[in-house]
Amino acid sequence: MLRLGTNTNSKEHLVFWARIIGIPKEQISLNINENYNRTTTKHGLCRITVSKGSQLLKTVSAINRKLTEQVLQGKISH
Repeated sequence: MLRLGTNTNSKEHLVFWARIIGIPKEQISLNINENYNRTTTKHGLCRITVSKGSQLLKTVSAINRKLTEQVLQGKISH
């Protein structure tokens, strides 16, 4: 799920997160609501939900570690 405010370009952010995560953008749902999604991040927040213990969970955890590392190194702006 991608959480965005109403004043953002949802298509641009959807393409960004689909590329970062490596899944088709059709598999990402959007939550657009200015009252609840007051994030100041450039591309909104991406929430990934998987079953505990699955191979997908291990993959998502690895992606999360890599993204965190890249953000902390300044390779991806937050």
